Amino acid sequence: TGSAVPASTLTNTAALTFYSGTETGPDHTLTDPTDSASVTTLPPIAAKTLVGSEINNATNSNTQVVIGELVTYQVTLTVPEGTLPGVVLTDTLDSGLAFVDCLSVTASPGLSTDLAGGFAAACNDPTNPLVTVLGQSFTYNLGTLTNSNTDNTVAETITLQYSAVVLNIPANQSGTARNNQAQLSWTGGSIATVSAPNVTIIEPVINTAKTADVLIGDAGDLVTFTINLTSANVTDAFDVSMTDMVPAGISYVP
Repeated sequence: TGSAVPASTLTNTAALTFYSGTETGPDHTLTDPTDSASVTTLPPIAAKTLVGSEINNATNSNTQVVIGELVTYQVTLTVPEGTLPGVVLTDTLDSGLAFVDCLSVTASPGLSTDLAGGFAAACNDPTNPLVTVLGQSFTYNLGTLTNSNTDNTVAETITLQYSAVVLNIPANQSGTARNNQAQLSWTGGSIATVSAPNVTIIEPVINTAKTADVLIGDAGDLVTFTINLTSANVTDAFDVSMTDMVPAGISYVP
């Protein structure tokens, strides 16, 4: 979704305050005539999208995630002509998601930044983006942006891509939706937060059924136990292990 503040309108007003028919003659402007002209400045725009999740198959769609799965997000900033100082993008993930890596920061040819190293410095600097200890919030410092392209038919953009991981925490239960919000701000202004579509957590479901071929037996009888594991096919279950404890009074026969 995209967001922008209302455009700013600058108005210039001219007034005729005096004129006469002869030098040093009387003023004919009993009421000063005025006329105005206005120009509208465009604000920056931000839009955030879900690029995709790491696993995409018949049981795990692009908007479904399992514990440990990576999700890729993209924020596109449309930068107006002129100079925008102190630009910062702050992204706050829902609890249950954590920032992993900046994948790329790319800009249109007409855009420049005063960051040492250019736009690449907003992705590969040890402190840019600046990530909180738990990885739930991170901030890109984009510096002072200059858009030198004066062609109004061409939009100049900055595109940021980054990945987040679904954490293995008790709150991340099957059916839980996770989201995040990004906000663009600069010296003297900001725009409303934007969000990507939710991702929904899914978990595999394994059902266990155990039977014995002897219900009533005597000492020394051989009893065969059968264990059936079935999947509800919610999603794939990897590295499954099973433990069966033999009760007292029964000896395991390999």
